[in-house]
Order: sequence, then C-alpha cells, then structure tokens
Amino acid sequence: IVNVMKLAVGGLRDGLIEKEGGQRVFNLGGPERLSRYDMAAALCRHRGHAPALAAAVERPAHIKAPLDASMDITRLRNTFTGFEPTPFSKALVAIFADD
Repeated sequence: IVNVMKLAVGGLRDGLIEKEGGQRVFNLGGPERLSRYDMAAALCRHRGHAPALAAAVERPAHIKAPLDASMDITRLRNTFTGFEPTPFSKALVAIFADD
C-alpha cells in the first residue's frame, strides 16, 4: 500500500495521472499472472497448509465475471519508470509479518 500511495502522490504532483479531459486509469497488479486458485494455493503454502486445500471450481454460467482477472500493468510501468510491483509471495510475507 505504501508503494501505491507514493505512486499516486508523485503522479498527481508530476501531472502523470491527470490528462486533458479527465483522469487516466491504471491497472495495478503484481509482476506475475496468477489465477484466484494460484493465489489461494500460495496462501495455503505460506501459512503452512497443503496447497490442495485450495479448491479449483468451475464458475457457474449465470455468474458474470471474467475468467481471467489478471491486470495488464503496461501503462503503469511505462508512466512510472522504475516502478516494480511486489511479487505475490513477497506480499504475503509482508502481510503476515506480525504473525
């Protein structure tokens, strides 16, 4: 979160976020493409549980959600030179640092 706040504040200050006629949209994601299942399995591993506890399930047809929820962060990287998103495994370490 601290990295994101620094980007937002710096981007506003430097005029990188607003453009003529409105604001710019930036996708924010990690450096690797992960499915919801991949993230759940990584969380299980990180917490010392078997990754098999994460269950891959089929999405019911009536649920309107994209199968691929990954984010294209090309615009973010091109606009904020030097920005490197945190890998999910490192984010888990930071999230659970106080445990």
